[in-house]
Amino acid sequence: MTNTHEMLMGGIFQFDVKTGDISANLASAADGITRLGEKGAHFTVLPELWSCGFDVPRMLKAHAGKTPQIIQTLRELAKKHRMIIAGSLPEESDGCIYNTMFLVDADGSIAGTYRKIH
Repeated sequence: MTNTHEMLMGGIFQFDVKTGDISANLASAADGITRLGEKGAHFTVLPELWSCGFDVPRMLKAHAGKTPQIIQTLRELAKKHRMIIAGSLPEESDGCIYNTMFLVDADGSIAGTYRKIH
């Protein structure tokens, strides 16, 4: 993470999360992250389940299968823009689907995760 003596500038952008449309949502998020990066933002937080929205439960397993690719894209964006990025995505583990918050550090590494319990 960044030096604690540095002033961090966060950024906000909005996009319409399209239920079940991972490609459109990823493109919108990447565009917003890029715009913030160009303005010098150091961190941003994406909406809950921003990649797919609150789609019907039977679709979450398929969406979770795409999460590793989405995380890789976030890692590349974070590294490119030296930005900390957080947001929750569906994650499959041991046959269960979790709403997991991923924190990607400015160097592109996964700095942490948190699985929502409800």
